[in-house]
Amino acid sequence: MGTADRVSRREFGRRSVAVGVASALPSWIPSSVLASPGKPGANERIGLGIIGTGRRARQMYGEIADVCKSGCQVVAGCDLAATGVALS
Repeated sequence: MGTADRVSRREFGRRSVAVGVASALPSWIPSSVLASPGKPGANERIGLGIIGTGRRARQMYGEIADVCKSGCQVVAGCDLAATGVALS
């Protein structure tokens, strides 16, 4: 083994960590983002966030529901008034 073929302890440690992380990564990915038969993957789903859930947004809930029937899901809502954020 020549000096060009030698690996330092630091380089060996870096490579070992990289291999360990790469092999453990699939177990860290939640199954909810993976596609399966009859269930679209994360890139095939649409998540809808609503900013401003006041009177006008409540008037549009029917339209939002129609849009969501075509494959999207309301995942977040926010409003300056904390009482207006109750989405169900």
